Amino acid sequence: MSQYPHLDDIYISGRLRQRLERIAGFPVTTVIAPTGYGKTTALRWWKKKCVKQTPDAVVISQTISADSTTDYWSGLCRALRDYPVLAGQLTALGFPKSREDVALLSELLTAALSETTAPVFYILDDIHCITDSWFSQFLFQLTQSLPEPLHMILLSRSRIFDEADLFRLGGATLQITADDLRLTQDEICGYAANCGLSLEKTQAGQLARVSEGWIALIYLMFCSFLQRREWRFETLDILELMEQVVFSPQPERRRRFLSVNSLPDGFTLEQAAALWQEADCAGLLDALSHENAFISRSDNGVYRYHYMLRQVAIRSFKRLPEAEQAQYQARLARWHMGQKEYVQAALCFEECGDWDGILEALALDQSTSFDAERFGLVVGWAAACPEEILLRHPAALVAFMLVFFYTRDIPQMLRFKTLFERSMEQNTTLTRTEREQLEGEVQLRLSFLAFNSISGMSVYHRKIRALMPYTRNPWCQGSPSVIMLYHSECGRLDAENAEMGECMPIYHAVSNEHGSGAASIMQGETDLMRGRLTDAEIQYHTARQTVERTKEYSTMIASEFLAARLAIFKGDPDAPYTHLARLRDTLMGHRQYRQIPTVELAQAWISALLRQTGEIPPWIRSGDARRIYPLVAPIYQIIVGQVLLAKEEWSAVVARKGELAPACERARFLLCTIYLRIQTAAALDQLGRRAAAMKELTAALDLAMPDGLLLPFAENGDFVSIQLRELQKKGVWPDRIDEILALIGLYRSGKKEILRKRFGTNETYGLTGRELEVARLAAQRGTVKEIASALHLSENTVKTHLRHVYEKMNISGTNQNKRSALRKALTEN
Repeated sequence: MSQYPHLDDIYISGRLRQRLERIAGFPVTTVIAPTGYGKTTALRWWKKKCVKQTPDAVVISQTISADSTTDYWSGLCRALRDYPVLAGQLTALGFPKSREDVALLSELLTAALSETTAPVFYILDDIHCITDSWFSQFLFQLTQSLPEPLHMILLSRSRIFDEADLFRLGGATLQITADDLRLTQDEICGYAANCGLSLEKTQAGQLARVSEGWIALIYLMFCSFLQRREWRFETLDILELMEQVVFSPQPERRRRFLSVNSLPDGFTLEQAAALWQEADCAGLLDALSHENAFISRSDNGVYRYHYMLRQVAIRSFKRLPEAEQAQYQARLARWHMGQKEYVQAALCFEECGDWDGILEALALDQSTSFDAERFGLVVGWAAACPEEILLRHPAALVAFMLVFFYTRDIPQMLRFKTLFERSMEQNTTLTRTEREQLEGEVQLRLSFLAFNSISGMSVYHRKIRALMPYTRNPWCQGSPSVIMLYHSECGRLDAENAEMGECMPIYHAVSNEHGSGAASIMQGETDLMRGRLTDAEIQYHTARQTVERTKEYSTMIASEFLAARLAIFKGDPDAPYTHLARLRDTLMGHRQYRQIPTVELAQAWISALLRQTGEIPPWIRSGDARRIYPLVAPIYQIIVGQVLLAKEEWSAVVARKGELAPACERARFLLCTIYLRIQTAAALDQLGRRAAAMKELTAALDLAMPDGLLLPFAENGDFVSIQLRELQKKGVWPDRIDEILALIGLYRSGKKEILRKRFGTNETYGLTGRELEVARLAAQRGTVKEIASALHLSENTVKTHLRHVYEKMNISGTNQNKRSALRKALTEN
């Protein structure tokens, strides 16, 4: 035994060393074991050895401390302080909420590490703190597309990946488990010897049975032995043992210091000084961290207690008088306020019952950190805070109004608007500019209640004299089209365009040109809808000049979507896609990652119309709505409906109408209603329900023709041209249907060129896969009997398919003439 026993050396068993030394050979390592098994300590040992052996290796460490993906993401961005460009990009991206967002993250990581040859290790500890089931999927998706130099090391008390995901990861994952961390009897003997302690083999056996190889408990028993000079192997509650041998033996001043600094999950020397406010802070922290294995310090100067020590220290803190607890919580809150960490500040103010502090934090945050994940928290504060305190904080009342709008609690929103007015009446400290900015923000929030009524919103906008310099949501709210958002009333499209032209300049003047170009885009989309292609192109170029100047990215997307739709008529094989592809590059370059899904919606629409389903992003094909803004959900669903038509999923299209129609009507998105009826008519006809299809199509015409909206029918001409001709014969909108059929001809001609030149495929005339097979065999002079035999169909079914083929291709005459025309059309095609 050593003359001077010591416990300050890290002990890593030989077995565990062998496992840890393999980390560099795997893209992913998981370390899973209950608390106290030495996961973090083992990785700390490995990190020191790694840096020593590979000096150019980069190790980035992060510990999760709260059940919040938002906090996790903020922590990751801080951990990337040595990669400021990447940190800024990830801040703009936000926490990924879908596979596509993860793919975008992987793209950013790959670009950032493209010139890195040294290994980069990302250690993420305490993953179990986040309970959102998507978080483990996020990590799994990220492991599937890691750039080559990046290795992920994931630590948790509980399982991270399910068995299916582990199977998919296969040999790419090194799994370190509790069995690898647990000490055997022989290893306990080695640990004791390493500490200079005398431990007989039989005693090691007893310790192994009591501790089950749990290194934290073994360490505490070693501490107990040094204090008492005798071995005790009785089973104790580990927190009680921690208090007995680590916490209680400290002098009273150190115990208080430990208690006070248990409030944050991790803290710097500066933060500890702000809490302690005594001259001996640095000395206490240095002594405790060097003498205590349960306090660690990261490379960036963040101290952390081990979970068990923190629990003991928190328990001690709660034994302090309530006034002292409140004092320390207030100090911590003010520290967070100074760091602009307003969520953490508000939570600390809540702990000490400081309502003024909570409202101050809420106001200063400007609604940037209190996102949907924390709406429940904010709503709870609004309900519990005494009214007389609310009235002292007009800026916080404005923040509450926005939360109530997002949670669709309009009565509460209006109540807080009344409170705001009372607050402003009694306030004597605001400057004139501050008053005007707050009053402007209230008017802007009230205008949301009149959303997509242009003149209705403008009533509020005209009252705005100034606005706060906030970063605002995209003006188009994630819609690739302006007219889809703002055409709300049948027969009023021209009036709506006039209102847009009159009202938008008033809004631009007070909002730093938010939404600039929208009026030109809506007029251009109107012209396109009416088949006035030259006028639409002029408006596109007008809008493009505006958005290039103002860098208003949401309307930039809408302008390029307009251009892509125009390009189909021209038969340009590249333009419909290059317009949007270039735009994506622009958005990436300016960190407008939240707007990438809107570009993908536009791409999906173009691909669905061309029936190129392989070009459609998977999240849209699957109907995953997590990436869209809730306000434009009906528009997203109409795009999904067009995708379903392209995939020939007729029943799915019809089944959607029941829920989607009321949603479109509630949102007052009239074009969504029109498209929904056309899509439903197309699907019903494919299912052999012509009468029901004609009813839907007539309803769509009745909604669209008063405004001259031809394009929705032309885009779906492959599906509805037959029914349109039948309706025309019955006297339903005959002149307008002539215009639609002419536009269908132009549209089909352009589409035919794109399909031939870009995709090497032929025009399908809206034929289903089976109908196209029948048509091709008929064009090769196959008889009905021969076609039925070749395709394993009945002869009656073949005759039905041929009738549909001739109808869709507008082929008439004798049977021989129809066959000849069919052969000619398919050959020329």
